[in-house]
Amino acid sequence: MKFKTLFILCLLLMGQALMMPVTSANELKKIRFGSDPDRYRLVLELSAKNDYKTRWHKNAFSVIFNQLELKNKINVPQDAKSHGVSLEKTKSGYILHLTINRQQLKKIFTIPAKGEQSYRVVIDWSDKIKSKTQERVEDTGHGLLSDIEEVKTFNYRGFKLNFSEPMQLISIVPREKSKEFQVRLRALLQHTILFQRTVLQWQPSVAMPLRTVELQRDPTGDFIANISFADAVTVKTFQGKKLRSLEFRIVRQNVSATTGENLWTKAKTALAEGRYDKAILLMTQLRKTGNNKQQKLAQEFIGVARERKGQLAFARDEYKRFLKEYPDTPEAKRVQQRLDALIGLETLAKDRKLKNRSRSRRKNSRGWANYGSLSSDYRYTGTVDNNGDYRNSLSLLNIDADVTGRYRSDDYELQVRFSGGHYEDLLPSSSATTERLRYLYINAQTADNKYKARLGRQRTHKGGVIGRFDGLLLSAETFEDISINLVSGFPVDSSRITSIDTERVFYGLNVDFDNIWKDFDFNLFAIQQDIKGGLIDRQAVGGEARYVSGNNSFFSLVDYDTHFKSLNAFLVNGNHRFENDTRVNWSVNIRKSPYLSTRNALIGQPADSIQELQLLFITDAEIQDLAIDRTLESKSASVQISMPYTDDIDFSGSLTWLNLSAAPASGGVPAFASSGSQFYLNFQATGRKVLTSRDTSYVGIRYSSLNTSKIFSIYGNSRLPWGKKSYFNPKIRFDFRNNTNGSSQFNISPSLRYQYQEKKHIFYAEAGMIYFVTQIPNFNSQNTTIYFAYMGYRYSF
Repeated sequence: MKFKTLFILCLLLMGQALMMPVTSANELKKIRFGSDPDRYRLVLELSAKNDYKTRWHKNAFSVIFNQLELKNKINVPQDAKSHGVSLEKTKSGYILHLTINRQQLKKIFTIPAKGEQSYRVVIDWSDKIKSKTQERVEDTGHGLLSDIEEVKTFNYRGFKLNFSEPMQLISIVPREKSKEFQVRLRALLQHTILFQRTVLQWQPSVAMPLRTVELQRDPTGDFIANISFADAVTVKTFQGKKLRSLEFRIVRQNVSATTGENLWTKAKTALAEGRYDKAILLMTQLRKTGNNKQQKLAQEFIGVARERKGQLAFARDEYKRFLKEYPDTPEAKRVQQRLDALIGLETLAKDRKLKNRSRSRRKNSRGWANYGSLSSDYRYTGTVDNNGDYRNSLSLLNIDADVTGRYRSDDYELQVRFSGGHYEDLLPSSSATTERLRYLYINAQTADNKYKARLGRQRTHKGGVIGRFDGLLLSAETFEDISINLVSGFPVDSSRITSIDTERVFYGLNVDFDNIWKDFDFNLFAIQQDIKGGLIDRQAVGGEARYVSGNNSFFSLVDYDTHFKSLNAFLVNGNHRFENDTRVNWSVNIRKSPYLSTRNALIGQPADSIQELQLLFITDAEIQDLAIDRTLESKSASVQISMPYTDDIDFSGSLTWLNLSAAPASGGVPAFASSGSQFYLNFQATGRKVLTSRDTSYVGIRYSSLNTSKIFSIYGNSRLPWGKKSYFNPKIRFDFRNNTNGSSQFNISPSLRYQYQEKKHIFYAEAGMIYFVTQIPNFNSQNTTIYFAYMGYRYSF
């Protein structure tokens, strides 16, 4: 099918009205609320001739009954009215209004009715909630960290870090209760070359005491996320489903310390006596702290307790979790029988449909909301050479803004976002003053997230699109768990480009398949990118495959250019976590550097566009040859191991092999020699309470064996909290390089950062230096010192 036809089809799908499901029934018999405080559940019992549908708004949930045939008056208790439960009579029937309050909706309201047959409907929502506070934390820098999403289920509270690229969890320190955690991550696609520290603010609460998330890069190329809380908490970390998120669950210690056997005895007693809430609480604690056998039994009997309590959908979730975590155990057959009995009460299709719908509902106010941040900082760099001469190489003042306006209704959501800034170069006779435009788009989506459209400057690394572009992205869930995405636009090489560059245009189709097989999902894409004048720039097909289950994850990417008939990228990555929290991560990566495209012919040429190359009497075939010559091939393989030594100390090591291909001389550009086999060996120790009672620090050594040199490095980094609102961050690095030509170099680079946070305000300052000493045979040593400093302020609203 042609791309144009697909675009028109998707536009029609986006424009159609959403119809809520209508179910035949006779008579409203009973309304019941689930009693778990962390999830809201409404159970309706109906019999044959009643049509109903649901409507959402602000902090309330309405059930609209059409043609309601009541034999007796619905009797809403007086105390229920104070809890936000009311019945409104309309021309077409009745509307039952239920104000959401998770602590109060624990009543059972019975409506007298006639007839024995009934139809049971369970409506479950607020499994995951993204609040207005969390939506303010969009990354204004590189865009790697997109947002933070709060997660609420009946078992735990937590949050997700969502990324624009697949990120692999390497380690977390400490593993005990703390206010400060340091998480090590690896970017799988390696698109991220330049990256600035990102600081995200959070408004802490009793239930979610998160304060800040800071993302920075360390000398090994990995990313470090420093996560701080207002109160000491215990967290468990899980890899997200599509490897584009990381989930943190806050573990609540609700039961006093006791042995696993005593805990199991108390839980069984509570279950036998019908004290189901107590049994669930005890077995939940046993599932976290017991041995393998106790955890397995606790998982099964949490489901039994919820089933006896009448929370059938919750019980079904627990049984499914058991079968997922313990599929090959003798108890699995018994649990499967329990699950089959529950499923007999409701069809699988209805259960899945309601579950998907529940995930799409968000507890947020209707109408307009505005949020964002304003920031400004000043950056300075000076250089002193071997003769003592001083040169000011950077004096830059910038102002950045990231503002989002959002409108929500019962049926749809509109969002407008701007992220950009002005960078004023204060050096004399400088022309480096620029503007930056990172995001400028309008986003529209339906309330159930099935249909989405985004127009403007945006960013994605999905479906064959690489980075920023000015264009349109359409998404429609045409079938259950299958989404069709159409994308078209103009690539943006840099945020410094503030206008639309129409030299290249692309259009593509990609399809998401979720939950097609257990714990496995994948994406397939096809993309075409053309250059003005008739040349094909990029024409590729490929896809991503992801598998995340328990302690294992797997990610694979293939990108094949059908125009050049060449493999652009092939990536395979795996991760396994052992029972003692030891993690092994490995990857194989073969890719073009940069990705193969006709525009690569501009590398090293005195032209800014392909049209200018054509004016130089270069044929299209020669341009294609230049593009191939300027595109290198990178091959790498790595293995990384992280293992806990104590609850506060982690050891990790990695070995990486890299080879970059040669490039021939052509078009006036000299030849590029192959890098040969390069090896990087790294060892690192990360610990808490190393220098103070609250610090998180790491030290490491790194050895690099290159074709022309050997490098030995030592580095260290520490985060030292100072009071409740500030911290110091000292860093230091030593590098010793010996070159094959007999020369050598030594450098030392210390720095110190200070940051203070007061609710919506962040003040920060950093200063440091890099001191180089270079030794060349038959010449005097050369000394160079670079000084740098910057300070800034950020306000979130």
